[in-house]
Amino acid sequence: MESSTKKSPIKTIKYDNHSLNAIIKSSDQTINDSKISIKQIFEQFLFDINYEKFIQGCQMNLLLPLIKLDDEEKQILNDNNNDDYYVYYRHLNRCIELLNDLKRGTISMTLLPPSNNESQQQTGPIKPQLAG
Repeated sequence: MESSTKKSPIKTIKYDNHSLNAIIKSSDQTINDSKISIKQIFEQFLFDINYEKFIQGCQMNLLLPLIKLDDEEKQILNDNNNDDYYVYYRHLNRCIELLNDLKRGTISMTLLPPSNNESQQQTGPIKPQLAG
C-alpha cells in the first residue's frame, strides 16, 4: 500500500497578498530552490509589461537569472510544451522590484544589440605567441 504522505512538488506560497505556485522537484530542495513562473507573476500582479521584452531585457542585460523547466519538472506540471521562463524563489524579490520599477517608469528596458567593445574590455595587451 502506497503512503499518501508524499509531499506535492507544487507548493503555493503567499507573496505580497498574492498566491504563487512554486515547483519543488525533490524533498531535499528548499523553498529558495523552488521555481516560479514569470508568466504567473505577470498574471498575479497584473503587470502590463511586454513579457517577451522583459525576458529579452533580463537576458541581455543580465538583470535576473532566468531558467527553464527540466523534463522532470515539465512532467510534474503535465506540460511538455511549457516554454515559460522561471525564476528561483530566492530571486523573487528582485524580479518583483524590477517589474515594479518598469511599471512606475523608474527604469526602462532598452534592448541594445551586443556592442563590439569586447576588445576594449580585455585587461592588458594581447601578447602574440612566439613559435619556439
